[in-house]
Amino acid sequence: MLNSLIKFIKYPLAVFMMASFVCAPSFSKNKMEQMTTGDKSGDLPKPKRANDGINIHSVGLGIGQAYMSGDFESSGSSNLSWDILYNYSASHSFDLLIDLHANSYGQDIHEVSLFGLAASLKGKFFHFDSFIPFALGGMGMYAPKITSNYSTGVYESDRNIVFGLNFGAGLDLRLNRHFTVGGLFQFHNPFDVTSDNGDEIEGSYYKLLFTSFYSF
Repeated sequence: MLNSLIKFIKYPLAVFMMASFVCAPSFSKNKMEQMTTGDKSGDLPKPKRANDGINIHSVGLGIGQAYMSGDFESSGSSNLSWDILYNYSASHSFDLLIDLHANSYGQDIHEVSLFGLAASLKGKFFHFDSFIPFALGGMGMYAPKITSNYSTGVYESDRNIVFGLNFGAGLDLRLNRHFTVGGLFQFHNPFDVTSDNGDEIEGSYYKLLFTSFYSF
C-alpha cells in the first residue's frame, strides 16, 4: 500500500515543483516592478539639484543695538538701530550682503548722525540642516555728522562722505524656502573725516542685530 501511495503523489509533486521554478522568476519580476513603479515610489522626495539655494535674492530688516566708540562715543550714547538689508546667494559658500542704515544717537547737548552703505562678502562656514554660521567683511561709504547745541550757538560738523571698513559674524536659520531669521554682529570703522574748518572726526561703531529676510 505504501508503494501505491508513493506512486500516487510523486507525479503531482513533480509537476508542482516544475511549475514553481517556471513561475518564480516572473513573480519576482512583477514584485520588483511594483516596488519601483508603484505609488510608494511617487512619495519619495525629489533629489536636490546642485544649484538649489544659489542665485537667490533676499531683502530684510535688521533691528538691534548700536554702540559708539571714539568721537562718536563722546557725542552719542548707544541706542536702537534699524538697518535695511539685501542678500544675494552667489554660491553655496559665498553671499553678497548690503547694509543701509541712517540713525541718530544723542547724549546731553550732543548728537551724532550716522549714515552708512556697506557691502560685505559673506563666507558661510558650513550648512548644518538649516543652520548656517558665517563671517563677513568688506567696504562701504559713510557720512557721519556731529551736532552740539551750546548756549552760544549750534555747532555742526560737515557731512563729508568717506570710505570705511566693516567686518563681523553671525548665523542664519532658514525656516523655509522664503523666510530666514538670524543674528548679526557687525563692526563699522569709517575713515577719519576732516571738515572744511580743519576739525577731524575719528570714530567707529558696532551693532548687534536680529535679522529677518524674505527670499524670492
